[in-house]
Amino acid sequence: MSRKYFNPNTGILSEFNNEENDWVDCNIDNTNIEEFLLLRDYILAEMQIESTIEMQYDDYEVQYEKKLKKVLQN
Repeated sequence: MSRKYFNPNTGILSEFNNEENDWVDCNIDNTNIEEFLLLRDYILAEMQIESTIEMQYDDYEVQYEKKLKKVLQN
């Protein structure tokens, strides 16, 4: 399986060409729509994982801040 990359900013699907040793733009059509959907789902899953981790980190900071305020008040 060749390396592929979908740039969400430009909407371009790229494939690495070993002969040219460079990234080549691919047209999204009925021959590669499954690959495009796989890449899109992968990117969405990574974004959801990152946002979940950040939310947990933010929740930890809030809980830690509350504990510090209690200690300072006492």
